[in-house]
Amino acid sequence: MPSGKTHTAMTLGATVVVAGVMWKTGFTAEQIRFATTGCITGVIVSPDLDVDGGFLGHKIVTQYFGMIAGRIWRAFWLPYAWIFSHRGTSHIPVAGTLGRVLYLYGMYFCICVDLGEAPWVPDFHTSLYLLTGLVVVDTLHFIADHISTALKRRRYARLPLPLRRMQARRRTYAQLQRAASQKTQRLRR
Repeated sequence: MPSGKTHTAMTLGATVVVAGVMWKTGFTAEQIRFATTGCITGVIVSPDLDVDGGFLGHKIVTQYFGMIAGRIWRAFWLPYAWIFSHRGTSHIPVAGTLGRVLYLYGMYFCICVDLGEAPWVPDFHTSLYLLTGLVVVDTLHFIADHISTALKRRRYARLPLPLRRMQARRRTYAQLQRAASQKTQRLRR
């Protein structure tokens, strides 16, 4: 799987491409703004929100908004991570995107109702452009994950059998270590 930095670079590149294509084909500035906002949102509202150990988006929120905001953001997405397994439904481009958007808007709606405020309901076209931008970057994320996995499997299949067994043992050991450290981190919280 590509790193978070690779996914972020792809997202930013896709944002520029989407803006350029929309500008060349005659979309209005407002439509371009909503679509590119949807693309940029893909950095923080990524398919990797279902990773228990956190991902680059958590670090970005912490870096720019502070540690408390980062912890709130992470706690906000914990139920989502419990519901969806990593690289499951959350990574399917349109279904995963709709799932995250509905989760985010549902939580926002509940908070607004709890505070006695009227929630913002975007019109159809605004929602369409925001969602389209997010679907574009989610599709790139999906494709990058599958290409990376296929390349790793191909490299792994070329190794002699004793080396494959050794790598399998290393992976199992690394997974056990990660699981133990995640359990320790959860207990510390």
